Amino acid sequence: MSDFNLSFAPFLPWWALALLALAACAVAALHIYARRRGGFLRALVLALLLASLTDPSLVHEDREALKDVVAVV
Repeated sequence: MSDFNLSFAPFLPWWALALLALAACAVAALHIYARRRGGFLRALVLALLLASLTDPSLVHEDREALKDVVAVV
């Protein structure tokens, strides 16, 4: 049996990432509201930078299935 999981090991604490995400949303919203060129592209880049700070990794696990037999005494 093989299984794939997504694991996160962030470089910063989660509360710091939340503050950075809030600041990134504010900056992106201001750029989009002001109708500046590339506002959506900047928002996408900020989202990708925040996602990379969480250090995601794909974990592959190989496990052997155990028998489903229980001995009752």
